[in-house]
Amino acid sequence: MASELEEAYVSLRWKILYGELPPGHAITVKCTAENHDLGERKSRLLLNALAADGYLYKTRFSFSVAMFSHDQIEEWRQLLCAFMEIGAGRLVLEPAERLEAFRRHVEETLGQWDIKEERFYLAALTLCALLLGGQKSALSRLAGQLLPQVFFRLLWLADSQSPDGGFLLEASRKLIEVAPKRSVKEAKAACGIYFDGIADSLHAQLDLRNQSPDAGEFSKKANQLIEPRLTGHANVIGTPMHAVRQLLIPELRDAPPASLNFAVD
Repeated sequence: MASELEEAYVSLRWKILYGELPPGHAITVKCTAENHDLGERKSRLLLNALAADGYLYKTRFSFSVAMFSHDQIEEWRQLLCAFMEIGAGRLVLEPAERLEAFRRHVEETLGQWDIKEERFYLAALTLCALLLGGQKSALSRLAGQLLPQVFFRLLWLADSQSPDGGFLLEASRKLIEVAPKRSVKEAKAACGIYFDGIADSLHAQLDLRNQSPDAGEFSKKANQLIEPRLTGHANVIGTPMHAVRQLLIPELRDAPPASLNFAVD
């Protein structure tokens, strides 16, 4: 059962993602405590968690809903693409066991969920960390430091709501297909299927955010869980839900630290 803090986090996240609380909207500790029946200490912890994940901006004395520019979104997209290209290039040069772990996750986990299901998003985060070398790898740590958690959810929403959709699964299967050639160039091209494919939808989300986008049944079903970081660390309000932790496959969870070069973990 979700705690009162988890329920409040999910509720505020939904209002932020779907425009009920527009960018720049001020949020106070006192009002949050009253609206969610929390004490001020828990309310502050909740707002700090949302700020840590990129949904809110925090100044010394106040919080407000984060406002993202097209330039910022594009910078994040290109940055994650560069990290994933490094991971993909390394994957095709590694021993077959690592590719097999990646293939199993794509076909037995990611490919088993509908893209509009939140479980697909959780499996996508696991795939991302796996491609970056594991939760303890330098690439995963760096991506986690430079990219806010909200961006990963925005990527999934863009992929799931774009007209063509399913770019992540298509790119992953293409990477598996070209891996036997051990071609870093083709591995990077496979990453491009995803990052180029979602670009228009990702920016369209930003344009629609202040225009009362349809926050219907799909959006509520796609906003029920609190995901862990790429590094496996919990959101600051507490331990991720048990159902989330179960998605972390042994090869990913127990992987030793990896460096930024093309060496094996």
